[in-house]
Amino acid sequence: MLRIKNSLLGLLVLGYSSIHAQNNLDSVIHANKDKFIKVSLLEGEWESLDTFHNNIQFKVTKYDVHLLPKVHINPFSFNLKDSTTLSAKGMALNWPPYDCVISYISEKRLDIIYYDFMQSPPAIYSYKRKKTN
Repeated sequence: MLRIKNSLLGLLVLGYSSIHAQNNLDSVIHANKDKFIKVSLLEGEWESLDTFHNNIQFKVTKYDVHLLPKVHINPFSFNLKDSTTLSAKGMALNWPPYDCVISYISEKRLDIIYYDFMQSPPAIYSYKRKKTN
């Protein structure tokens, strides 16, 4: 009997954690659903401000914009509103889902906030525009 109670308690805790994480993710998605950025502002290469100095870039396709290099099974993808504007909220198709939001700070800096299902708090990475020679 004690074993069953412990099992049920464990399931309730897991269920609550999942619901809480999903609610947080849903609020992020809702808060950024109408936020758009001009594609031209993101063109070129960006370098992370951390000690790794990783490079990223945005590649425009016919229907969306991909954040490269891909860090999961699929790259993060941002829907195009029209040929010049993209949604600031992106996602990588996977389970568990990966979501991110671009915050364009200036022509020299942007932040990307990455959200993983059941991960708290989100990971925030800052990038500077890479200088071209």
